[in-house]
Amino acid sequence: EDLALINYTSGTTGFSKGVMLPYRAIWSNIVFLEHVIGTRLPKNSKSLSILPMAHMYGMACEFLFQLCTGNHVYFLTRLPSPTIILSALAEVQPCIVIAVPLIIEKIIRKKIFPLITSRIKLMMHMPGIGKKVRQHLCELVMKEMGGNAYEVIVGGAGLNKEIESFLVDIGFPITVGYGTTETAPLITYSDWHDFVPGSCGTVVENMEMRVLSPDPENTPGEVISRGMNVMLGYYKNEQATKAVIDSDGWFHTGDLGQISQDGHLFLRGRIKNMLLGSNGQNVYPEEIEDKLNSM
Repeated sequence: EDLALINYTSGTTGFSKGVMLPYRAIWSNIVFLEHVIGTRLPKNSKSLSILPMAHMYGMACEFLFQLCTGNHVYFLTRLPSPTIILSALAEVQPCIVIAVPLIIEKIIRKKIFPLITSRIKLMMHMPGIGKKVRQHLCELVMKEMGGNAYEVIVGGAGLNKEIESFLVDIGFPITVGYGTTETAPLITYSDWHDFVPGSCGTVVENMEMRVLSPDPENTPGEVISRGMNVMLGYYKNEQATKAVIDSDGWFHTGDLGQISQDGHLFLRGRIKNMLLGSNGQNVYPEEIEDKLNSM
């Protein structure tokens, strides 16, 4: 229960707050990652640190997990533009790529989509040859990621649906996780073999997850989580702590989601962002933004 570190939220849910994370939360995240990823990677693998360690996603997945597993961590010496990241991926050839959506989306749009002509699109869905075309495209994407990655994990925000559909279609090992600074950071994750398009995995070890909805499978509700990964509270801000952690220990994320029968979480947006149309329909700006980003 001792305080391990104070990590500041980015302020997306209001003003920045100091998140007090205990050792149990750090330990729980690392042990889970060792169980689900560490066992699949060769010993003394290489990893590339793209995200800042001020970001719990980068701190836990790119640094602490790699350090505890005995992997070699390579750090960028310049700000991470797509060009610099591509160059580093080619040089380091990491065993796993951990990134935010923007990086993956820019690589695919700049390096892969220009190669796909209308003829290739047609061939992708032809019997027999389609499989070989998709396999070739998968190899091209893998080469851009360094050529040695077991999988690419996307977190921090939702992956663009057009990019996600393309990667799933060609059989690329992509997966999406979900978490918060307040959970150091993991709440859900699934290996790429279990990845369901549009979802962000199933609940991780040592954690419980619920959706506050009368029908969680069909009607979105707030995602709440409880367990070892949850913070002690916000630094010197008891009022803000009580607003997100209830008397039963459930952390209220402020995110809206649905859960499938097999436990996969599908995020719909932020509660504060949701718009209510004059016809009573719920509108999620994140879904509109995703469409606009593909135009």
